[in-house]
Amino acid sequence: MTHGENDRPLAACSLEPGQQASRRDRWLRLADRSLVTKLATETGARLVYRSGGGVEAELAISRRPRLECCGFADWRVGEASEGLIDLEVSTDRETVPVVHAWFDLP
Repeated sequence: MTHGENDRPLAACSLEPGQQASRRDRWLRLADRSLVTKLATETGARLVYRSGGGVEAELAISRRPRLECCGFADWRVGEASEGLIDLEVSTDRETVPVVHAWFDLP
């Protein structure tokens, strides 16, 4: 696994266990509300959500902490097609299994 400046694995999470659980719950609630599909990709994951009902704002809020504690992954939000929002999470080959585990992908 690749290491960062302080010899800390790049996939290490800086959140406390309670914070991790809270963030996971938030992602699960968003998925229950609007997730259409999720796919494992060679570089990470692609999640597609129905837009509207504050989903765009929730994606922005939910991914911000990941950008802070999981800087090894690239988080991109964009429109997949009319009425859908696409979230692409990509990383290097070594940490793809971490991204797959976040979203319960094979």
